[in-house]
Amino acid sequence: MAVPARPVDCILRQMNVPYLDAKGDAKYRVRVVNTGSVAGFTLGFQNRDFTLIQVDSIDVEQQDTDSAGVLYPGQRMDIILHPSHTDTSSSLTIDLNKECFRYPNPALASTQTFEIARSPNDSLPAISPLNSTISLSEVATKRSLLSGLPERAHQTHVVYTKIEKLSINHNVPYGFFNRTSWKPQIDTPLIDLSRDQWDNHQLVISTGSTALRQSSSSDQDQDLWIDLVVNNLDDSGHPFHLHGHHFYILRTYKAPIGWGAYNPFTDAYPPGLAPQPASSSTPDIPYDLSRAQLRDTVYIPSRGHAVLRFRADNPGIWLFHCHIIWHQASGMAMLMQIE
Repeated sequence: MAVPARPVDCILRQMNVPYLDAKGDAKYRVRVVNTGSVAGFTLGFQNRDFTLIQVDSIDVEQQDTDSAGVLYPGQRMDIILHPSHTDTSSSLTIDLNKECFRYPNPALASTQTFEIARSPNDSLPAISPLNSTISLSEVATKRSLLSGLPERAHQTHVVYTKIEKLSINHNVPYGFFNRTSWKPQIDTPLIDLSRDQWDNHQLVISTGSTALRQSSSSDQDQDLWIDLVVNNLDDSGHPFHLHGHHFYILRTYKAPIGWGAYNPFTDAYPPGLAPQPASSSTPDIPYDLSRAQLRDTVYIPSRGHAVLRFRADNPGIWLFHCHIIWHQASGMAMLMQIE
């Protein structure tokens, strides 16, 4: 780790490095992708505003702001960057989320600013406090995209995830879903193997045989909807990504104290939610579906849970994993088999 006594050895060169090279009088569509391996960040602009139009390639209820976050690894957001209202220079600021950095690092500057447009009459952009920050975890999906969300799913699955140091693994941290630490089976793709040939590192949730489902369904053309309840028992939050599908985030929850896990098979009601009165039109539906968010990556807080609902309409074997790269490499992943 670099410290002031042993700084990173860099050569300072004077050069013009505008990142966007954005003209002050022009409007731009910008797609921001967090390709990082560990941390999320908040993105802000000095002397320019933008309109948030998409998150994870899904249309959202548009909002105007000058800052948005936290954008976790694997997440994307699309913005419309508006022209500057003044003749002053503009800059882009990245503020690193500090949750993943438990130990201080004096050599790490968690906030970085990049010039994107320079006025002929201004040398450097003036750094001023950002006016407002949109929380991406609270941004609403466009209402028209919620119309196809059913009140109930056909199947519900519950999993638990955690990183543990066990003596059997020489106290090396391994990620787990339930009691399985995932490793890729490298000899032959799983889709070309029968289930009895899969090794012990494959935790797989299967939707079951299509023929069997259709024979037991009154509507053979009915879409199959899955509820996946993910309980994060770890002491830090994790961004989870599902390949092959977008999902509706019905709820994420972090307990104010203690544990916030949820098992719909044993718990009468999700923690933190009051039961619906018997007079309600949907007394057995605990979630406000009008607030669901359509995403393909979800941040699940420490010792909390998330309820995800998705249409199982893309056959295959799909990875569901933490998008912090060393967590995935340590085994924090599982598979969804859509048949």
